Amino acid sequence: MMDPGAAILIPLLIYIGMFVFMLWVVLSVVNSLKRIASALENMSVNGSATYFDRAADTAPTKTPAAQQKEREARDPAYKYIPKK
Repeated sequence: MMDPGAAILIPLLIYIGMFVFMLWVVLSVVNSLKRIASALENMSVNGSATYFDRAADTAPTKTPAAQQKEREARDPAYKYIPKK
């Protein structure tokens, strides 16, 4: 016969393990969604440039006007953005 304490302990450990795993899954998904939201926010603030485009845009040899012109050339939707 199994010890009564062990009969309770084994399912308890299984349930705790499942709870910890599900908690890890939920936190991982939340972290991924935060990273996606942050990337989308950065894209909206900095135009549609990627990380590498932004790194190239910030080269000291380019003027702000040249950077803007390159961004406009890369963005196919730029022609639909109303000009001020």
